[in-house]
Amino acid sequence: MKKKILLQTHYLSRHCDPIPSQMGGGGNLIIRLLQSLHSFAMTDHENPTRAFVPTKRFIVLFFLVLLPFAQNLTEAQTVPSAFVNIGYGARPMGLGGAYTAVADDVNAILWNPAGLTQLTKRQVTFMQTKQLNLIPYSFAAYGQPVPWYNLFAGAGFIYSGDDALKETSLYISGARQLFIDFLNIGASFKYRSASYGNNSDGGSERITGTANGIGLDLGVLYFLSSNVTLAGVYQDIYNSLNWNSSGQGKYTENVPSIFVLGVSYKIPQSIIISGEIDTQNKLRIGVEKNFFRYFVLRAGYNQNLETPIKQEYAFGLGLHSPVTYGNATLFDFLLDLGYHSGILADTFRVSLTLGF
Repeated sequence: MKKKILLQTHYLSRHCDPIPSQMGGGGNLIIRLLQSLHSFAMTDHENPTRAFVPTKRFIVLFFLVLLPFAQNLTEAQTVPSAFVNIGYGARPMGLGGAYTAVADDVNAILWNPAGLTQLTKRQVTFMQTKQLNLIPYSFAAYGQPVPWYNLFAGAGFIYSGDDALKETSLYISGARQLFIDFLNIGASFKYRSASYGNNSDGGSERITGTANGIGLDLGVLYFLSSNVTLAGVYQDIYNSLNWNSSGQGKYTENVPSIFVLGVSYKIPQSIIISGEIDTQNKLRIGVEKNFFRYFVLRAGYNQNLETPIKQEYAFGLGLHSPVTYGNATLFDFLLDLGYHSGILADTFRVSLTLGF
């Protein structure tokens, strides 16, 4: 059990259609408000500099209004134990984890399921890392557009640990572009299972156990303009984990819910600047610069606002190239490397992504 507790402690690190008449007055009011904000942000299309000024004002208002709500949620958080999100994908972590309002590839399954709506082709990704140079983590995911109803779908799988403590998570995700196509929503359903104590340590006094449970993430992307995106994600808005231990019998615990607010500014094929804050009082900032479309550099920073000493830095690079045969492109090849400094140890991540 001591090893289980130790290992668990180590885990601690995007033109509108008419509004449907079926919507009630409150729904109509919300949609009309979003449309007004979108029009406000897109004012003066011929002068992008002037158009961006109100956009910046809205971003400030966005955080001022929602951050007190996020702070209230923080007070209700439980103590994390198993299935702590260490950050998956070398690209997201190369941005310091500031990915909620970026989420434009298959990694969106974990970071913001609404981001699946930004896929233009099928993608598959694989990631490998060792947390604290000790605990192996593997992540694989697949996503694609669905050719009807503006739908997008994906699935992901996470495997971590060893016989002392092993965890697996299966993600099934879906997203949709709404009738106002600058507002996208998504959801990820999660099935989790775990086991511990299946090693030789402890002999006859060894305590073993298993667990299974489900979780649900909800995400939103709001394209305020062609360059600015706002995002919100509620991770584990519903969650339950049922344990069966040879030492404590059956008991239930929850994976902490986390609410994340993010914003990003993009110049396609050039630069991305992103930032976010969550209900665990973690601030994350990231920058991605594209060179010649094939080489990418990234940097990120995150900090726990309650404990200033807990500052972490991230760096990453990406190599992107189409694989061709004659005049035909067979698939896109993306190799991403990410380095993330941690409180206890630094972590390297390697991701391979194919688009076809």
